[in-house]
This record gives sequence, C-alpha cells and structure tokens, in this order.
Amino acid sequence: MGRAYYATAKAALLAVAFLCALFSSSPGALAANLSITPQRVDLAPGLGSALIKLSNKGDTAVVMQLETVSWAQDSGKEVYAPSRDVVASPPVFTLEPGAVQLIRVGLRRAAADPARQGTYRLFLQEVPGALEAGKKTVQMALKISLPVFVQPNEMVRKLDWSAQRLADGRLRLRLSNQGNVHVQLSALGLYLAGQGKPVAVVNDMAYVLAGQVREWLLKPNAPLAPSVSVLRVQSGSDSERIELDVPLQAP
Repeated sequence: MGRAYYATAKAALLAVAFLCALFSSSPGALAANLSITPQRVDLAPGLGSALIKLSNKGDTAVVMQLETVSWAQDSGKEVYAPSRDVVASPPVFTLEPGAVQLIRVGLRRAAADPARQGTYRLFLQEVPGALEAGKKTVQMALKISLPVFVQPNEMVRKLDWSAQRLADGRLRLRLSNQGNVHVQLSALGLYLAGQGKPVAVVNDMAYVLAGQVREWLLKPNAPLAPSVSVLRVQSGSDSERIELDVPLQAP
C-alpha cells in the first residue's frame, strides 16, 4: 500500500502544479521566471555527480526544496518510491531575483548496477511563503520534475514493435523495450508504405524504461483496407530516429 499511495499522491501533486500553471497567474509567472539547465541528468559510469543550474529571472525571491525518488513503470503508469540511492544538494535553498543556484546530483551508492540503467526523478518544488496580511489570495506551489539516469557500463538498445488490427477498427501498437536503457519517444506515428500522411499518431511524448512494455490503442484517420498487412512506425527518440516496417496482425 505504501508504494501505491506514494505514487498516487505524487501524481496528484503534479496535477495540481499543472493546473496552477494553467489557471493561476502567480505560478504561471514563476514558471516563466525560472530557468533550469540541463532538463535531465545523466550519470555515466565513473561519473558520480552532475550539476544543474537553476536561474531566477524574476523580481521575487523563491524558496525551493529538492526530493529524489526511484522511478519505475507498471503497465504504462509511472511509479515513484522513496530512495536513498541519489542525493541532491542543497536540499532547501532561497533563490533571490537574478541569482543562480547550482544543484549537485550524485549517487549515494559506491557503484551503480553495471548491467542495467538506474532511473530516478528529481522534484524541485517551491515552498509557498506566508500570505500577505489582508489579501485573500491562494498560493500554489510550482513543482518541476527532472529525469535522472544512471547509465550501465554498456548500453544495449533493443526495441521490439508489433501492431494489431482490432475488431472495432482500432489499432493496437505495442513496444517491448528489451534493452537495458530507456527510450524517449516523440512524434510517434503509423504510416502506410510510400505515404507521407500518418494513419494514426501518438501526440504525447512517452518514456519506456528498460524491460517495460507500452501499448497504445489508436483510431486510424480512415478505415484501413483489408489488404493492408504492413505498417511503418516512425518516431523521434533521444538516441536516434526510429523507422521500421511492422507486420499488421489480424484481429
């Protein structure tokens, strides 16, 4: 129950932060005024730590606190749990207007798993200040999530794709990540051979961690002819362009 509750609570906090950015002027302004580079952390073998730079381009000081968690996936859902493997410092700090804060992220363990990529998340959350006297306002906290990857000694990338035509006309696209590192997909689409317009697309960016399976149920833009037996998968990724033909299985 602890891990499931933790993941649910974390997802709720992220949803609140997202809604704040959409509907509240204060968090939206804060998001625009904070700049962070890089936007992911890669810890290579032999490199025990990395630096992140957080800049405050606004005119108001903010107090930030850091939290690191382990990151896994279960049936396409993100799962977070408390972890001592990765540490981020300083854990709490005040960022004055125009100031820059360097954050060091590193491993607590003497060595990472040499055969499999370690996956974590670093959460940077604003600590709301006290409400000004006499003002009826609601303060909302911004929360930023960065992926942290601890690389194995040798990266093995192996993706197994399959596609199936369903009885209701939809398509099931399945990806099994059989490598030992993650893949980050963007602009994923299914195409007919020789055509530039996609049959179906996945609009959201997606991570598929090592050893995980991800499925998408997609509605084609137009019904596929019964003679169609192959679809082309095209996608961007954070390693290389993906483009391959996949047999289309019958219902």
